[in-house]
Amino acid sequence: MGIRDRLDSYIVSAVNRVKGVTIYPNWALSMAEQERHNIPSMSLPQRQAELYQRLSWVAIAVGHVANEAAGTPFEVLRDIGEDTESIVNHEFEQLLKRPNPTQSRFEFLESTFLWRLLTGNAYWWLNKTNENAPPSEIWSIPSYKIDPVPDGNLYLRGYLYDPGNGNKIMLEPWEVVHFKRFNPFNPYVGMSPVEALATVSVGDLKMQEWNTNFFGKENAKMPGILGFSDPIPDPDWERLQNDVTSQHGGTKRNLMMLRNVGAGGVNWVSTSMSQKDMEFLAARQFNRQEIFDMFAPGLAQWLSPDTTNANAGSGRDALMELAVWPIHQSISETIANKVLPVYGDNLVCEFEDVRPRDRAMVLQEQSAYALVHTIDEVRSEYYSAPPLGDERGTMLVAEVTAAGIRPEMSDAVDESAAQADEQQPEDTAKAKERDQFRRFAQKRIDEGSPEKVANFRFDVLSPPEQLAIQAEYIEITPDYAPLVTKLTEAIETMRALA
Repeated sequence: MGIRDRLDSYIVSAVNRVKGVTIYPNWALSMAEQERHNIPSMSLPQRQAELYQRLSWVAIAVGHVANEAAGTPFEVLRDIGEDTESIVNHEFEQLLKRPNPTQSRFEFLESTFLWRLLTGNAYWWLNKTNENAPPSEIWSIPSYKIDPVPDGNLYLRGYLYDPGNGNKIMLEPWEVVHFKRFNPFNPYVGMSPVEALATVSVGDLKMQEWNTNFFGKENAKMPGILGFSDPIPDPDWERLQNDVTSQHGGTKRNLMMLRNVGAGGVNWVSTSMSQKDMEFLAARQFNRQEIFDMFAPGLAQWLSPDTTNANAGSGRDALMELAVWPIHQSISETIANKVLPVYGDNLVCEFEDVRPRDRAMVLQEQSAYALVHTIDEVRSEYYSAPPLGDERGTMLVAEVTAAGIRPEMSDAVDESAAQADEQQPEDTAKAKERDQFRRFAQKRIDEGSPEKVANFRFDVLSPPEQLAIQAEYIEITPDYAPLVTKLTEAIETMRALA
């Protein structure tokens, strides 16, 4: 970098400091200058996206991940110390429900997750009047129509949008939200998983093509050789060749004919292995497994027709923890950094945690936690509930269970509980799940398999609520019964106090 370039850089940096623009270190600006000509061609993400159209394994894998991710509830929260507080119907949540006139929330998020999965990059365009204004619309831009533009003075000059008609548009950095995967060779664009699967994908496409041609154009005819023992005159040989081709050859019949081979009669010699000999199906299954492991680990186990309910559940859990949850984290943190600051300070956002939980383990942890923590601490840790606001919240669960409710407090507690029942009726989803469990449990008992009652999968009820309803049907072992009784009493007391 010459003296003039250094002077220009210094002037730009000084102006940026005055304007409050982010100041990048010199090494980052030098790297940006070097990367100006290293942005991959727009044709690369387009070819990667084409696999979604052409290769069924890729379409299945990324489709399931995107569908699961897009359907997960999303909320905006405010950081308060070490805790967060949910903001009901935040403005950005409302915008996300109808991000633009052409897409619903699910369609919009699905396209975002699909672009990031397929090409390693996803882009939003924010329709807003200036850098500090909240957006009025959000649009998804195809990855193969937009590129970041590195700059040696600004680090990022903006994003170049190419609609395909030759009229390229430069977008400001604050107009675009860029979601990207890690790329070890370029900090401006993400690397697609398809690059690691390029060889496998091409091979599988060729296998599909061969299989289609074999059963379609070639009518499942294996290539081979017809050998004739006798020397056949040329006129007869040409006529014989024409007859074989027209009556038996097919459009792409790989058939060779030999005369005077010295054997008796006419012999057939196959020149191709069968599908079974080539392990064709096994090879395609191996390709499927490799692609699924890259995009959607656990999906193959979940969708396998030979899997059991337990194995299918394990596969779904693996998909949620290893594929859906990480992409949720990446997208939500980028939104928090790039979009939410215009709405206020200390705002974060998150998708509902889809990772599987060992409910029995959670219940055991809660019981151990309750032995040495107050009611308010238990409410905050496991139920995200506010403090009770009086001396009850400072008591240990064991103390409340042992002492019960003081007479002078009983009337107030009864009155508050009655008001709570009137103002906050039982959640419909919880009531529905309780009914589902009771029908499930009664059916297993009627069938003579009461031990299967514990196999019911809860999705809505909290661990204490699960314990309360399971105690009606599940026979508790003598060693575990005292703990269950103690927990049940504590839960009922806490419910009364709440």
